[in-house]
Amino acid sequence: AVPIDTSTYSAINVTLRYRDDDLDSGDGLYYWNDSSGNWDQIWDLDTTTEVTWLTASNQSTDPQYLHKNFNIRFTTVLAGGGGAENLWLDNINISYNPDTQAPHSYNVSTNNTNPLPTANVSHNINWTDDVNLDYAILEINATGADCNTAANLSNLIISGTVAWSNISWATAQRCEGKQIGWRQYANDSSNIWNVTDLQTYTVQNVN
Repeated sequence: AVPIDTSTYSAINVTLRYRDDDLDSGDGLYYWNDSSGNWDQIWDLDTTTEVTWLTASNQSTDPQYLHKNFNIRFTTVLAGGGGAENLWLDNINISYNPDTQAPHSYNVSTNNTNPLPTANVSHNINWTDDVNLDYAILEINATGADCNTAANLSNLIISGTVAWSNISWATAQRCEGKQIGWRQYANDSSNIWNVTDLQTYTVQNVN
């Protein structure tokens, strides 16, 4: 079967109708593949109700099933001759819940709130997302005589549902005694953005 890209969704839903005739446990199994390439058993299609159409329905928000090559498969072991065991499948439906949540930021901090001129300052954010983070950007906005700078300084690739974005910037000598404003942006695999509030620190005046 052709794989499905589920990487930009927050949940996946699979429903199907099935009917068995005299299957034993393990004779009819239903699997999803995860992002590591493993096939995970979701359902044993053996039932105590024979020759009756039943519905299996599964939903998951587990990130391991939200990837670019999602697929499902079935395995059967039909024993006996003359149609002694049978399995029928019908109305297999895969649907998705779109990702609508932006990344969230936590533990906003720097490693130095009053750095010396030319010191490297690490700007740290703990980002979380319900699907998959993509990358973060550090923006610096420093003002004052001879210290004007406003730039997106660095793009840092981040991934997973939880990731630290620790991006360093060296304070300029000319920014001595000046206030530095900074914030980080982050997006996820659905290209939904969020940004932290503006943070500030002051470079020491050593003269």
